[in-house]
Order: sequence, then C-alpha cells, then structure tokens
Amino acid sequence: MDRFEFKVFYLIYQEALKDKELTSSVKKLFNPIFQIKGPFPNNPKNKDEGLDLEIDTRRASEWTGERTVRRDVALAAQDDEYVVEDVAYNFEKELIPNDLISAKVEATITKLFDKAIECGIDDDVRIDIENARDEDNIPLMYALLFIWSLYVDSTSNRKKPMPKPTSEALSKFEEEIRKKYKKPKTIVPDVVDNEEMNYVNELLGAYEEASENSYDEPDDVKGSEYEGHFRQQRKNYYQAELIHREIRDVVRKDEDEGFDTLKEEIEDGIYTVSHRHYDLGLDKADAVLDYAGSMPISQNTGDNMLGWVGPGEKRGVCHILVNEKRLKWLEDGKDGE
Repeated sequence: MDRFEFKVFYLIYQEALKDKELTSSVKKLFNPIFQIKGPFPNNPKNKDEGLDLEIDTRRASEWTGERTVRRDVALAAQDDEYVVEDVAYNFEKELIPNDLISAKVEATITKLFDKAIECGIDDDVRIDIENARDEDNIPLMYALLFIWSLYVDSTSNRKKPMPKPTSEALSKFEEEIRKKYKKPKTIVPDVVDNEEMNYVNELLGAYEEASENSYDEPDDVKGSEYEGHFRQQRKNYYQAELIHREIRDVVRKDEDEGFDTLKEEIEDGIYTVSHRHYDLGLDKADAVLDYAGSMPISQNTGDNMLGWVGPGEKRGVCHILVNEKRLKWLEDGKDGE
C-alpha cells in the first residue's frame, strides 16, 4: 500500500494549480510553517554555520520526488493547533483564490481525501477532515491533508501527542478550583490610566491615520466614529488585566508564569497575521484582534487560567503586548512617552 507522503499530496494538488512552477508552489505551501516554526538551519548537523534553510529548486524537486520532507520541518508541523490555523488561513486567503483553478478546487480535495483513506489515515484525523467537509470548510480540509502528509513523511513510527490527563482525582480538583473562584466582573474606569498609554496612543495614532483627524488625547475620541471601537478595546484590555491580577494575587499568589505563557501563545498565534502588509494601522489592528479573539489556546494554559480566557481576554492580551512594545499597529506609532 502507498503511503500518503508529501510527494503523493503534491502530485494530486498540482492538478489544480494554475501555474505548475514547482519551486514557487512548494514554497507557498510551506510558508506558514517557516514563518511560525522557522528559521530552520540549512544543515541540521552543523547549526553553527549560520545559514537558514530555503526551499530552492533542488529541494522542491527532492521533496516532491525521491526524498521525504526534511524531518525537522515535517515534525514542526505536527501537534500544533496554531500551525493548522495558519496553514488553513494560507489556503483560504492565498492559495485557493490566487493559485488554484476554481473549477478544480473541490474535485482535487475530494481526490486527496480519497487517496489518504486509501493509504491509511488515523481515525482522529479522518474525523477532523470529515467535520471540516460537513462544514464546507475546504481550506481546513486542504490544511489537514497537507499536514497529514508531513506527518507521514516524518517517520513511519510517528509519535502521538501526549495524552491528556484524565484521572478522576485531577478532574475533581480542577472542578473544585473553578467552583471556588468565579470569573470576576470587568470594570473599566472612566479615566484612562497612565499604564494604558502605550496601547492607547497606538490606537489614537491608528484613528488619526485612518480619518486624517487629530486624536491627541483619549477624550478626543468622544463623539467620534471611533468612540465605540475605543471603548471596546479598553474593555478587552481590562478583561485581560483582570484575570492576570486575580490569578496572581488571589488564586496563585505572586505567580505570573501562567499569564506569561498565555501572552506567548497569543503572540505566536498572531505572528503571521500581524506581519502582513496593511494600508492602514487600523486595518492591521482589526485583523489581528479579530484573529486573536477566535484563535484557540492550549488546554493546559486554559486550565491554568481557570477557563476564564474568552475572545475578549485574548484581544486584551494583544493590547498588553502593545503596551510592552512587542506588537504595534503603526510603523511610526505614538509611543506614549
């Protein structure tokens, strides 16, 4: 029986390509993986040489021909929900509308799925793909099958994700913690605090750029078209700060590690969206915040945050990242100094 390796995936995938140029099409498939997980060393046995791996003509030919995808690259795509999200986004926004023949998109994904089943596919992956098909989510189907082909390429003795803890004692403990600590209500002060000024000034700069009106102070937003937008961003910021403070000061005193992990997960998850080109800073802010609100976080981090992290808290973390100057909306944004 054939194995559903990347070369098998690509052989069928290329049938729908408008442009059959090999190097470019392979590179576009791997872009999200390289952006999230890269850079990869050109020579994994000699990482000190300082050269990064690039998909050139030779490597594209090897990966779609006689050789499997390099193991470290193939493994990087596994068991990572953020990679799945970004690969699916890549198919939805870039590959399907720009690179594939529209009349062949559905036929090709059906052929890919049939081939994967013929070659043998794990039940959990098959169910995920079937669910995506039932929801008419073709980009996600492409993403899951592409990543599965890398999963097959990585090793014939594939490692499965670590099993989730299922002990009755642990479940009861987590339940008792949640009963004891209810998610507090968010209160947003009327006056902008000095600690908010980095992200607030970045928003004011974005409003100014988009409207060509002057927004020098928070009060300038009142009565403007951005008043509701600004109010919502401040609410999200305080939602995130509230769970940060409550867990640090009440639940797990003096412990910031869980929230720091949450910030890192959000920062990694929004990387691709936040590094795209946008004509306006406000467009970038809305795109990144929308993506952050819908992106998943790991179960472990969610449990550490007592299940309190919802869409608003995730967006609020973005504003905290702006406050810490790890994220910005404008190339030359106001810095609050």
